[in-house]
Amino acid sequence: MTRWQGNKRASVFTPVLVVLLVIIVIVLTKSVYGLYQKKVITTNHRQQTEQELSESEARKAALVAVVELLKTPRGEEAEIRANFPIVWPGEQVITVVEDTSASSNASTTEISLWQRLFQEMFKKKN
Repeated sequence: MTRWQGNKRASVFTPVLVVLLVIIVIVLTKSVYGLYQKKVITTNHRQQTEQELSESEARKAALVAVVELLKTPRGEEAEIRANFPIVWPGEQVITVVEDTSASSNASTTEISLWQRLFQEMFKKKN
């Protein structure tokens, strides 16, 4: 009996107890890893939400500036003139049309180096 009484430490680490401890460690590790994944997802979502918030605040500031401009008579007139062809008495409407013929002439007169070389080589002699 003295043999078993002196060897109490050896009886604590039985194979069944070791397997049980390994199972507990695996379960706890799985739980910690699940929490880590949730933290990563939450961090990404928070960054995305903060970016959307800053974009919304910038848009709000721009809209407030537009509203402040439209509160003035000059701002109202500018917006009305931009959207409608309105003229006050004594004013005339001027429509500016871009000259497309000038740009097409410039492109036809420019020829590349190879085209000039080809023309010089195969010029008809009279």
